[in-house]
Amino acid sequence: MTPAAGQWYPLGVGPDACGPIVRHGAHTLVQGPALLESRVAQSQYFQKGALMDKVLKIVPEACTGCMRCEMACSYMQTGTYQPSKSVIRVSPFERHTSYSPYTCFQCEEAWCLTACPVEAITISPAGAKVVMDDQCVGCKLCTIACPYGTIFYDVDTHKAFKCNLCGGSPACAEACPTQAIQWVEAEVQDWQGDFAEQRGNVHLVGFSV
Repeated sequence: MTPAAGQWYPLGVGPDACGPIVRHGAHTLVQGPALLESRVAQSQYFQKGALMDKVLKIVPEACTGCMRCEMACSYMQTGTYQPSKSVIRVSPFERHTSYSPYTCFQCEEAWCLTACPVEAITISPAGAKVVMDDQCVGCKLCTIACPYGTIFYDVDTHKAFKCNLCGGSPACAEACPTQAIQWVEAEVQDWQGDFAEQRGNVHLVGFSV
């Protein structure tokens, strides 16, 4: 099976190089050859040995607690407005006098990815660690392994779910009226190496970098 016409192919791969298609939420995953030779292939450029990539930046003092990020995120993830299914959450502090959003920041260590016993978490071209629904068995080990509590378990689907950076254009950052959530360039470390090559066998179609 090959992707439908008009879909985006990661790293310039054509449909003939792709294998079976599986689903991840509203997005399509294509099983293909191991193309992620290094983290460099997913990033825009090198600078002094470090990689420049886009990351989510949280500015807590700018957050007003409006929850627009949760609404936008849930719509992107499910196609409906369900804040309970959002993968970004807003925490109130000091009796709701201050707030701070929190979500997965795609940490370098990626405990969720390394803890998964069935290799159901892969790395998208945007650098997000993404749960593959078709492969996840719902064991919850990733939720236990994450020290930040930003990978969740869906009681309806019995699958883990987390931030996938909306394929490189996070809806939460676009929806935030005060720029408390920003999508900015920053230095990241090339930690993935050979391990990323193994987990990079599954590529996301429909995501942009």
